[in-house]
Amino acid sequence: MRKVFILIAVVLGATSLYYTLSQSDSSSLEETKNISNVMPSKLKPRFNLKKTKFVISKEKRIQSTLPSQCHESLKRLTSMTANEYQSLLINKAELIQFFGKDCFNELLSNETFKRLSKQFKCEPSHKKLDENTCMSLLFMLKAYFIADHSSGKKTSEMTAEELAANIAKMFFDMDKLNKENFKDNLKLISALHEMYPNDPDVMEAYIGYMMIGSKITQDKSVYPIIDDAMDRSLGQSFKVDRLQVFKDILNEKLESTKQTLDKLDQLYPKEAELAYYYAAYHWKQGDRSMANNYLDKAIGLSANCSYCVPSIYHDTKQRIKTAKIGDQNLFSLSIGLNFENL
Repeated sequence: MRKVFILIAVVLGATSLYYTLSQSDSSSLEETKNISNVMPSKLKPRFNLKKTKFVISKEKRIQSTLPSQCHESLKRLTSMTANEYQSLLINKAELIQFFGKDCFNELLSNETFKRLSKQFKCEPSHKKLDENTCMSLLFMLKAYFIADHSSGKKTSEMTAEELAANIAKMFFDMDKLNKENFKDNLKLISALHEMYPNDPDVMEAYIGYMMIGSKITQDKSVYPIIDDAMDRSLGQSFKVDRLQVFKDILNEKLESTKQTLDKLDQLYPKEAELAYYYAAYHWKQGDRSMANNYLDKAIGLSANCSYCVPSIYHDTKQRIKTAKIGDQNLFSLSIGLNFENL
């Protein structure tokens, strides 16, 4: 299954989010601090959404973002695991048969479905379906359907699966983010974090969402929460710790970026992503030689990297030969926030 992630790109010196930035000033620190979920003393192990056979326990009328004609089909879809979706993607006829012609036709004109299918490059109009991208699309339909059915529930009443589904939906609705729904969304993502504070996948989503959301809404009140979460998780997982570098870059703190890189390099000396960030830092400082050296290191480590995209490193290596010092567009840094495993 293709990784489901949200991609944020930053060009050194200029942040480029794929959403309209709001100039509002919200304050959600107190609401986030005061969330109180009553958790069982012995919490069950968390099963991520793609492996969960979720069953809608109580039927109720909902205002869904997906067609009402597809209710039964989507209900069956949520009770399947991601691996079981493979049988639906053998060919287009199998997929149409699963959803039914009426539902399938409604999906093709549904705005939510069109947006998701475009995002995942799984266009049902194509003769041949790509299994990886279309499995991701079905996964997100599952998340949206579960999220719609949990609407109206108190956060404290939601299961971990319902919270995860809402969080996945939140990431794809970033273009609708404002100061009010940012506060509400923080309650949801904080509730899952309270349930599983040491889960790297949950922590990545928790910190990542606050970072992106605070940038879009200009809400600086969550900064202490982000810093505290990062301090507590330091050294536990590169998946989470790498967000520290991105936070500094996002906020254009050049010297702090270098300090963070030095700290993480002690913990993760073989991560190509850090070497690439070092190269970007030295390029920003006007040092072509050091930037080149770190690019070579990044390329050398990229065969076994955790999250890097080696092709980007090779491309930058070619472009740096003729690039002018001070070219802010040479190093386009991106980070994928993966919520496939929520």
